[in-house]
Amino acid sequence: MLRDLGAKLIGRVAPGSGRPCSPVEIALDRVSKRFPAGVVALDSVCLTVRPGEKLVVLGASGSGKSTLLRIVAGLEPFNEGRVEFDGADQAEVPAHHRFAAMIFQNPSLFPHLSVFENLAFGLRARESLEYAELQARVRETAAMLGLSGLLGRDPAALSGGERQRVAIGRAIAWRPRILLLDEPFASLDAPLRASLRDQIHLLHRQFGMTIIHVTHDQEEAFAMGDRIAILERGRIVQCDPPEKLYERPVRRSVGTFVGSPPMNFLPCLVERGDSGVSIRVVGDEPNLLGFQEWTEDGPFSTLKLGERCRRDLGIRPEQLEIASPSETLPTVGDSAAPLARVERVEFQGHERRVHFRLGSNVLILRNLGCEAPREGDFIRVRFDFGRGNWFDPVSGVALNGVENPFASGV
Repeated sequence: MLRDLGAKLIGRVAPGSGRPCSPVEIALDRVSKRFPAGVVALDSVCLTVRPGEKLVVLGASGSGKSTLLRIVAGLEPFNEGRVEFDGADQAEVPAHHRFAAMIFQNPSLFPHLSVFENLAFGLRARESLEYAELQARVRETAAMLGLSGLLGRDPAALSGGERQRVAIGRAIAWRPRILLLDEPFASLDAPLRASLRDQIHLLHRQFGMTIIHVTHDQEEAFAMGDRIAILERGRIVQCDPPEKLYERPVRRSVGTFVGSPPMNFLPCLVERGDSGVSIRVVGDEPNLLGFQEWTEDGPFSTLKLGERCRRDLGIRPEQLEIASPSETLPTVGDSAAPLARVERVEFQGHERRVHFRLGSNVLILRNLGCEAPREGDFIRVRFDFGRGNWFDPVSGVALNGVENPFASGV
């Protein structure tokens, strides 16, 4: 029995070295978790985290993020599926043998121990070190995190940011192969969050551990992740690098959740004609937006000549531009692109966000110029259909989009 368990224990640290072995690949295969009263926290989640990757799980409150992290750590049982580290099933491996460290939103330091003793706790629990070596390791960790002058203090005498740095230090002092972050910066102000994100990046660069970071903060997700997995109601709906996730969401719900301000959505009537595909805004009097060239591999490849269909256009605020009065916009026949009425303008320092009405729809564009329209003005807006996304109005799935339920590294 001990031999079988030993074969499943991955992530051994070389005796006395304090240095990590190679990072771990983490695989969740159809993992489901149900709580009493039929509450489904995770529904057949498939996710692969590459060795040494920083993967962020992004989702709203109640989507199952913390449950997923606790299952990886071995702190939460689950009903179905497998959790594997480097291909080894972890079902019988207890949490303290998984060589994973976890950092929570609240630092959870030992209040009766000094900063030094808090940092040394994991080392004492996992490695047999001479005191001189223990002291050297603690001081090395403290120096990395700017805690050298605080080693003699109690947690009660520290600020919130200092306590969280101690929690990070306690987690990484024994050089885990896996680092699990459960919204550790959520209760801190913006400058402290940015500072701690930088320190996590530096630690990852130095030690190369595999990181899973769960958060509801998309700014944090984009700053931290090599890839971002979107968790909705217990299911992974997309897992991609930040740029692709932002530019090409596979579902309308992802485009709505990711981005500030979020993606604009406009109900459109699309019709294929001799000169291409005409695009009109759905309404009492459909407004012509412009036209797009028809191609065999484009989003409207299935449209036959003369055929029309309903589609939702998803377009980011920075993909819209105010056209100059003298500019000629795309036209079909004798119809020109419609005017839009400015509802309000938000000043954001580096940009102005222009809210404008097109028919019954209110959209937002980013204006980076020195001059911005004023409330009540009429403007002409240029739509970059090539950068936009098209969605089925019923299912919300992107045309030519591929959901990624298995979310494996490519």
